[in-house]
Amino acid sequence: MVQLSVMTNRIIMIGCLGGALGACTPSMTTAPDAVSETFQPNPGAGAIYVVRGLDPVFLGGASVTLDGQALPSLMRNDYARVDASPGEHRIACGEADTVVRADPGQVAFVEVLLQVGALSSRCTLRLLDEPNGRQRVVAGKRV
Repeated sequence: MVQLSVMTNRIIMIGCLGGALGACTPSMTTAPDAVSETFQPNPGAGAIYVVRGLDPVFLGGASVTLDGQALPSLMRNDYARVDASPGEHRIACGEADTVVRADPGQVAFVEVLLQVGALSSRCTLRLLDEPNGRQRVVAGKRV
């Protein structure tokens, strides 16, 4: 009876350890929320996705603004979606900035990359085409 109890305890401990290790394994993709998955802007608006790239800066968040308004800080593989009024919109991160056009019913994607410099990190922005932008959003996590 004692041996069965010890054996049962070992099986339970191995199961718990396996479950704990499985919980620590990072997921390759995160399911996007229902609004982002459709990639449909609100009526009369354009959607702008600002996607943080898989750059070498693991711990730092990117501070991005859209038309002077702060977006949530973007960690690696995060993205933010903004339903924007039609027209041009300025996206800035540090010294970098770019203009993105939001047309009604259209989607635009901008990638933010942080690069490590000698004394600080530097931000760069680049436009992504729609297939690459969609792929990055589906693989990322919305903030």
